[in-house]
Amino acid sequence: MTDQRAKKPKLATPASWKPGVSGNPNGRPRTGLAFAERVRERVDPDLVINLAMRVADDESMPADARLSALWPLIDRGFVKPPTASTIDLTTTRTPERDWTSVSVDERRALLERIRSVPTIGTTTDTTQPSERRLPNAPLPEDDTV
Repeated sequence: MTDQRAKKPKLATPASWKPGVSGNPNGRPRTGLAFAERVRERVDPDLVINLAMRVADDESMPADARLSALWPLIDRGFVKPPTASTIDLTTTRTPERDWTSVSVDERRALLERIRSVPTIGTTTDTTQPSERRLPNAPLPEDDTV
């Protein structure tokens, strides 16, 4: 008996091509430009602008329809500002601190200062700074910490 089922096409994998060789050397077919070119050949831009301006000037039409008529002209008639921006992400790191030279009292004071800083995102924190605590963070008891 012969197998009557259609064979599934073999799917391409990254290993299907040699390194440096594209799986689509000619690129994507340029079918979408044909329609746009035909529209540009047949439609007079001045006619489109005049029609949009007539609709926008017609006070008997609703405001949203008048704005809709102008929107393509506004969108394409004015140069948009660039949307890309450059950000400098270089950071400076503070030097490591030698905690062996810091007394226990100074450590406690620093820890209390850290605990008194409001948590990010809280806007209505009514607790006093002395009541704010980091969860499960004990204070050092002696100089061995």
